Amino acid sequence: MYIDRMNPDGSFRVHHRACRKGKSYDQVQTGRWSRKGNMMTIRIETVNGVPETRTDTYRIVSESQTAQRYVYLPENFEYNSRRVAPDYEMPRCDLVS
Repeated sequence: MYIDRMNPDGSFRVHHRACRKGKSYDQVQTGRWSRKGNMMTIRIETVNGVPETRTDTYRIVSESQTAQRYVYLPENFEYNSRRVAPDYEMPRCDLVS
């Protein structure tokens, strides 16, 4: 699971969480994002506070006020995201795995 915080100034912060046998494995990435038409580019600058640069490209398939479908182009992997409240926090792993 993940929470993306895509800010209007082009910065972002994403919190990834994998759950295995009730234990969480978290990772935080920060960087910059941009969009041109239906193409979105994410430039990761740090992973868990350590400099690590990478640029990922996505194609936006559909979007509304509450949801977005987009495809990670190198692997043709589709994501389906939903808008959550600004104070939303991911559930603990012992509740979902």
